[in-house]
Amino acid sequence: MHRNMTWVVLAIAFYGLSASAQQPVSTSPAQAPQLTAPEPQRQQPPSGRPQGSNRKAPLTNADVVRMVKAGVPESAILSSIQSSPAKFDLSPEGLIGLRNAGVSQKVMEAMMAAGSVRRAAAPLKLGPAKTSSIVKNPRAAQAGAATIAVLAKQRQAAEQEASHMIKTGVHPAGLLGGPSRTMSSTGGSTAPNSGSAPAQRASSPAMISGSKGSGSSGNSSSSFAHAPQPLNAVLSCALDPTIRILNVSGEFSPATFTPDAKYNFYTITGCSFGDPGPNSKVYIYYQDIFHQNFQVQEWNDNGIKINLNPSLRGLLDQDNLTLVVQRADGKQATKNGFKFYAARDMTLLGRIPREAFSLNHFTLTNTSDLKVTYTSPSSPNDIPNISGYTAEVFWDCTDCGGKADSPGFAHYTQAGEDIYQFKKLRPGFEAMQAAMATTDISCQGQIHNEGNSGLEWVGDDLHVHWQGQTCLTSGCGGFGQPDCFVFSGSMYAVNVWVTGPRGVDPWTGKPY
Repeated sequence: MHRNMTWVVLAIAFYGLSASAQQPVSTSPAQAPQLTAPEPQRQQPPSGRPQGSNRKAPLTNADVVRMVKAGVPESAILSSIQSSPAKFDLSPEGLIGLRNAGVSQKVMEAMMAAGSVRRAAAPLKLGPAKTSSIVKNPRAAQAGAATIAVLAKQRQAAEQEASHMIKTGVHPAGLLGGPSRTMSSTGGSTAPNSGSAPAQRASSPAMISGSKGSGSSGNSSSSFAHAPQPLNAVLSCALDPTIRILNVSGEFSPATFTPDAKYNFYTITGCSFGDPGPNSKVYIYYQDIFHQNFQVQEWNDNGIKINLNPSLRGLLDQDNLTLVVQRADGKQATKNGFKFYAARDMTLLGRIPREAFSLNHFTLTNTSDLKVTYTSPSSPNDIPNISGYTAEVFWDCTDCGGKADSPGFAHYTQAGEDIYQFKKLRPGFEAMQAAMATTDISCQGQIHNEGNSGLEWVGDDLHVHWQGQTCLTSGCGGFGQPDCFVFSGSMYAVNVWVTGPRGVDPWTGKPY
C-alpha cells in the first residue's frame, strides 16, 4: 500500500516537472462539423491574463518514457494517461521510439486511445433529409379480408331480399307519389323537407310478395322450400305468429354490422313486427358497454330495412352483440351473437411508444459504445431534426472512429438494425406500410459508411436497417498536429401508416 502510494507520488512529481519544463503548445483543432447553430462563444478572459495559463500541459511521449525509466507501475502510468490531457506523437517513428524505450504494449494502446480521437465540441451539421419509397407490409393485405368477404355477401343477400318486399309502412321517394319518409332510430318518420309527419301507409295490406312462379300450393313443404326468404317468413309466421327475428340479410346465423358505406344495408325478416310507430326501433347492444340504434328505411309486419349511421366514428370492433327489434307497443324480439365491424381509415401513426422500439433486446448488433436518442413523434429540435415523422433515432457512438492515417484507429460505427413492434396496437389495427428518411453528416474530411439503410417487414414487425457513418479528419492527432474532431453514429426517421377503426387512438383505443 505504502509502496504504491510512493510510486503515485513519484509519477505526479515527474509529471509536474515535465509540465513546468514545457511551454504550452497552442493547438488549432480541425474544423468541426456542425448540426444547427454553433454553441455561443465562451467569454474571453480579461486582458492581461493569458488564456489557458491555469491548465496543465498535456502528456507527451517523453513524459511516459520518464515514468517507465523511473519504474512507475504500469497501472499508475495508465491512470495518468486516462485522466490527463495528452499530446502524443503516434507516428511510426514515435511508436518505434516508445518501443525502444521499453514502453509496454498496454501503455502504448492507452496512448493511442487517448491521443488518436477527440470528440467534436461543436454541434454537428447535417445535410438534407433523403426519403425512401413506401414499403408495404405483405401481411396487411390479408387483414380483415375474411370479414370484408362476409360483409360483401351480406350486402348482396340484403339487396336480393329487399327486392321481394312489398313497400309498406315507410316508403322511399316516388312510391305512391309521396315524399320520402324515413323512420328515425327512435321511432316515427320524418319528411326531409317538411318536418315531422306520420308514416304513410300503403293501400295494400302489409305482406311479402313471392317471386314469379313461386307457386300457389299454400303451405306445402315443396312451396316452402323453394320460396324466397321473405315468403318463407310469411309461411313460418302463419304457423307461429309470435314476435321474433328469423333472418338477417337472408341468413339465420348472426350478421356482422358496419357503418362502412359499401356494406351498410341490412334486412330483417321475422314475425309480428306490426306497423311502425313512435316507439318502434331497432338497435344492437352489449350490456352497458355498447349501444347503437339503426336508421330504419322501411318497416312492415314481416320485414324491416335498416342501416347504421354512416358517420359513426370513435368505436372499436365488438362481438357477442344482441339485436333488438322493438315494435310500437313496446314488445321486443331479440337475437344474440352479432358483431360490429367499425369503418376503417388508413392514417399516419402519430407516435410509437419507446417500449415498442427494441434494438437492445432483439438484435445481435453490439451497441455497447452507442447511445440512443429516440424521439416520437419527431421534432425539429432533436437530432436528426427531421420534422413530421412518426419517430426519429440518433445513434451516437462515444468510442468509435478515429484518424484515417492513425495507427491507433480501431473501428467505425457498424451498421445496425432496429425493430419496431406493433403487437400492442388495439385490436382491429394493422401496420400497413412504412417509409424512411435518412440524413448524412456534413463533414469537412472523409466520411466512412458501414452498411446500407432500408426497411423490411418481418411478420408484423418493422425492421429498420441503418447505416453507420464516421466523419474523419486527416493530418491530425500526431506530434505537432491538431486533435481529430470526429463524429460516428447514425441518424434516421420513419413514418408508419396503420389501418383501423376511424376516430380511435391506435395505442389506447380511446376516441378522438
